[in-house]
Amino acid sequence: MTMARMTSMQGFFSLALLAAIAAPGCYAGPADIAELPDEGLTAGDSAASGESSGDDPSGGDPSGDDSGGCEGDDCEPPAGACADGVIKVGPSPLRRLTSAEFNRTVRDLFADPELPWIDFSVADSKDGTRFDTNAEIPDPTIVEDTIAAAETIAAAALAPEGAFVAGLDCDLADTACVEPALRDLAGRAFRRPLAADEGAELVALYEGARDEWGGAQALEVAVTAVLASPRFLYLLEGGEPVPENTERPGLLRLTDHEVASRLSYFLWQTMPDDALFAAAEAGLLTTRAGVEDQARRMIADDRFAAAVSRFHEQWLELDHRLADETYKDPELYPEWSPALAQAMRKETKAFANSVIRGGDGKLSTLLGASYSTIDGALAELYGVDAPAESFDVVELDPGERAGILSLSGFLAAHAHADEGSWVHRGLFVRTEVLCGSIPPPPPDVDMSVLNNPDRTVDPACAGCHVLMDPIGWGMDNYDAIGRFNLLDEDGGLAHGTVEGPEHLDVVGDFAGLTDLSGRLAESEDVQACMARQWFRYATRRLEDTQADRCTIDRLAAGFVESEGDIRELLVEIAVSDGFRYIAAE
Repeated sequence: MTMARMTSMQGFFSLALLAAIAAPGCYAGPADIAELPDEGLTAGDSAASGESSGDDPSGGDPSGDDSGGCEGDDCEPPAGACADGVIKVGPSPLRRLTSAEFNRTVRDLFADPELPWIDFSVADSKDGTRFDTNAEIPDPTIVEDTIAAAETIAAAALAPEGAFVAGLDCDLADTACVEPALRDLAGRAFRRPLAADEGAELVALYEGARDEWGGAQALEVAVTAVLASPRFLYLLEGGEPVPENTERPGLLRLTDHEVASRLSYFLWQTMPDDALFAAAEAGLLTTRAGVEDQARRMIADDRFAAAVSRFHEQWLELDHRLADETYKDPELYPEWSPALAQAMRKETKAFANSVIRGGDGKLSTLLGASYSTIDGALAELYGVDAPAESFDVVELDPGERAGILSLSGFLAAHAHADEGSWVHRGLFVRTEVLCGSIPPPPPDVDMSVLNNPDRTVDPACAGCHVLMDPIGWGMDNYDAIGRFNLLDEDGGLAHGTVEGPEHLDVVGDFAGLTDLSGRLAESEDVQACMARQWFRYATRRLEDTQADRCTIDRLAAGFVESEGDIRELLVEIAVSDGFRYIAAE
């Protein structure tokens, strides 16, 4: 796009990326209000789990505490804090659409699945979670990326044979013809009714460009401006005052259209559909019942598969640990290739969908099922017959495989180039399945010995490693690409241990990964942790230890009551305080 065209666009999106960050409700602190209807919460506790860097998170003394760092009086909410009618939520940072969300949204916006998939040069950021958040202040490269993406999509979407231009069926230099389509496009792109001044600015931009370059080019300039606007690229959440809240101004309720956007990007990774827009227009998303109706409809839709896939790929860290450049020793593993790595990622996503969308939806099945969804290359790895159709369901040996942690993708991702990793595998279970906290390693730690048994007895290391490595020991039957091998000719299984704290219901010795998986599958502590993980995914932020405690505790209790039904958990997240309200500035 020429500099002159760029200048002509600036008036329309001069709101600017940085100005958008100052929108009301962004980067706000916790808030609470009392005596509001429609919410009943119970007391509880929540905290963010720790992240570890490197291979050796030794150092510090976690003292076996898996409470997430909550200590003393801070662990108990003030009297009445979680009583009926009290709403308290953590801060909700402003976030930009992820690359996947951007691509899915533009395809739905133009009803064109053939639009090019944009590969951004800057990777999505996670901001302390396992999940893409893009909550950072944009740097010049991000700005350039988004403008270039807008130009590419606008040019492709406005091809003469495309649906958008064909739908106009008129002279593209005729304002009367183009204006309604532009206003409709911008309103759906911004995911809310278009304000009068926004529509006027967009039409003025189009007409100014038309007078200089003609109708077709002017339309492209206007559409590019829409796609480069922060109102499209960001999930702007200003909220609205809560009418019942007369004494405590520290809380805002998301508008119906903002709830619609949160729902659609949580459950579909794309913009709202016509039914969701209609529900927002009718004011049906102000109530729990209205939100629940839409959440259940969306979970039953095929588009829900995208969220299931993305959650598990990111939760298990396959998005960066199992990339094309992932290295495995070619002498030990000549079959390793980028294609095999991609098959493992596809297997994991297909398996998760087979359980949550096509099966009973239970966490116990996700963590304990003895089947998977594989292709021919993975069938060889597992030592079973290949399915008639790639990534069909195939029964595996229940003595070797039980659930998603026993699949090749997780095991290969959390391994070294030539052997499994006690640290990576054990750390994941401790922090991401049990929501424990392990501090990062000190900067001078020696990592030259990968699986070092001395770390669980060395006083300088044992405080952390005794909580991780013994879990990893129990996965030693699986090599660096997730293939199962007995440890000796007598059919030996690897033995491991889940160390304290004693209040965890999975503490104790186990024989092999299938034994561990069975224990995790029945654990209420694991269910509570997974409720927390899905909350992080839904809100794209770490929970606030104090402000979100009631919401997290209620979700965990409800998940246990539903016997670990993941679909019911997601509905409860959608109607929760932390999802439907934001803290004011």
